[in-house]
Amino acid sequence: MKSKSDINSLVKKLSNLNKSYDSLLVDAIPFENIINKKIPVIYANNEIIKKNTKSIELENILKKFPPQAIGSVSLYNQFNHKANEFDTEQQQALTRFIILIENTEKRYREQYLTVTTKYLSHPFKSGINELQNIFLTLANYFTLLKSLIDESTGDTVLFNKVYTNLEDSGLFMSVPEKKQLEYLKEMVELHKELLNKLDKLNLKLNKLQGDINYSLSMLDSLESELWDVASGLDDVSLEIEINK
Repeated sequence: MKSKSDINSLVKKLSNLNKSYDSLLVDAIPFENIINKKIPVIYANNEIIKKNTKSIELENILKKFPPQAIGSVSLYNQFNHKANEFDTEQQQALTRFIILIENTEKRYREQYLTVTTKYLSHPFKSGINELQNIFLTLANYFTLLKSLIDESTGDTVLFNKVYTNLEDSGLFMSVPEKKQLEYLKEMVELHKELLNKLDKLNLKLNKLQGDINYSLSMLDSLESELWDVASGLDDVSLEIEINK
């Protein structure tokens, strides 16, 4: 059994522990306030880190792309050298193709400048994907045009395949022809829209006709019932006259 002095000593120790705990709580409050103030700073720094990381990633990607595309210059000279190998229609078609490539090269240059001015300030909206798409489009154009030029005096079947595919895709069309095609597409869409509206109107008319037929059948039924009632009344009147 513990003595009274032992109990008093234990009580004193517990009291000291409570005071130490209260002191820790008091000390912890300002520390917690400091942490709460630092949390927004930590989040802001995290966003800055992600932004800078994305900018570095884009910079490394940009290094792989040329600042401008000039492939059309070489292809222009090659085509000019072999121009006599093509008939007039083919010459006009390939000239339009070269113009298309030159315009696409201008778009590439404009997009490249856009990305270079935005990848640091707005790395997540830099337009790098559009730049990549234009680059791939140009690469395909270069390959196709070079094939046509090279095979004009080589593989006739391959030349005709490439030429026909490009012609079918509309790449050789003139501006008026493209506008006419666009107009026809719009007319087709309007025609589809009109047919769709007519179908919906026809459904409504069919429903209305069904409702009218139902109403007429109900009127026929009501008229038949009224005739039955009238006939019954005549029978009653005749019976009354007989019984007078």
